Amino acid sequence: MNISFVTPGFLFALSLIAVPVIIHLFNFRRFRKVYFTNVRFLKELKEETSNRSRLKHLLVLFSRILAVTFMVLAFAQPYIPAEQGKKIAASTAVSLYIDNSFSMEAVTREGTLLDVAKKQAASIAMAYRPSDRFQLLTNDFDPVHQRLVSRDEFISLLDQVKISPVSRSLTSVLSRQADALGMSGAEEKKSVLLSDFQTSISNFEQVQMDSSIAVAVIPIAAQEVSNIFIDSCWFTAPVVQKMQPAELNISIRNNGQIDAEALPVKLTVNGAQKAVAGANVNAGNSAVIKLTFTPSGTGWQKAVVSITDNPITFDDQYYFSFLISENVPILSINGARSGPYVKALFGSDSYFKLSEFSESQPNYSSFSENKLIVMNQVVSISSGFSSELNRFVNAGGSLVIIPDSASNLLSYSECLTSLGMAPLTGFIRNEERIESLQLEDPVFDGVFLMLVK
Repeated sequence: MNISFVTPGFLFALSLIAVPVIIHLFNFRRFRKVYFTNVRFLKELKEETSNRSRLKHLLVLFSRILAVTFMVLAFAQPYIPAEQGKKIAASTAVSLYIDNSFSMEAVTREGTLLDVAKKQAASIAMAYRPSDRFQLLTNDFDPVHQRLVSRDEFISLLDQVKISPVSRSLTSVLSRQADALGMSGAEEKKSVLLSDFQTSISNFEQVQMDSSIAVAVIPIAAQEVSNIFIDSCWFTAPVVQKMQPAELNISIRNNGQIDAEALPVKLTVNGAQKAVAGANVNAGNSAVIKLTFTPSGTGWQKAVVSITDNPITFDDQYYFSFLISENVPILSINGARSGPYVKALFGSDSYFKLSEFSESQPNYSSFSENKLIVMNQVVSISSGFSSELNRFVNAGGSLVIIPDSASNLLSYSECLTSLGMAPLTGFIRNEERIESLQLEDPVFDGVFLMLVK
């Protein structure tokens, strides 16, 4: 019988057997002499103890030699080569990838797409011989799935596959399969992909095929694609105030073939339901639903917009947050010829905390305490003034510029350029007459509370 080794270089480590032999030959234990007045009664006991001790030392030496030998052989990996022309029993390795992303929750007559994929994977495995080896691969890339197992163990692992939020591209999946199959040493290597092949993962054009691996692509699709999801939401007004009605716009998309009627839409803020409505969304279209509610607190508010759409439910909740401040601090930097319009706009509303100072006496340290700075007909902007404005904007503040007809265009242009805006090239002094106001325009929304003819 011919025996070979995968790594015969480790056999040189058998020289380590000399270590326990040396330890046995040279006993480094120090003996302490004990004097007795008469050793006549100890002679028989001494002879018996010496023989037993010698046997014990030989057994320990033999155990150490075997331990070193077996450890070296384990690293050398001995095997019996197969005869030429004779095939190994387990000559086929199969890697089966099961897509367990959220999209596999879609329902068919046989259950969810994931259930169908698991059943087909089990059928494929049963078509092979019990001696063949199998790899189960999912989007989780679980360490348990990185090795080849028997058919019975593969069937057992199938039962543990659950829906996962992770998704993988085909290139990364095929790369993992190629690594596992390449280390199998099998004569025949096969890769099987079971998925609904969403566009986001199906990068077939980037796949580099391995000629030694046969790849089978098995698409699994639902009979009817029906999914309604929340696309986005936004407030009609840019500022949400405490104890003031707020209008939330919700965009809902229907990607199915059936119109949705009276779809329940619910708004929850900080765990309390604030509004509910019914939405009608035609198939293949989107609709905007408006929900009105009155917030009661201040600070950051945690909100959830939810719908009920089976069977795909992972996209039926839309999480967002918004800030409600006690007041909004506003700073108005007034020029020499500034008018009273900024004060008239913000000064009468208690929600806005307006502070003012002249451009000749700027207070740069107060910039960071405000949410909005209004440049009210400032004539000239110095380099230091421009730097502070730049720092304020980069920190998230808002800036409104109302230039004066006598403004220094060069200083304005330098400031605007530092802010990433186009410079001022001049003023247009053409006379324009306004015949009427388009009051329906969103610009005038809430400006005129009462119109008297």
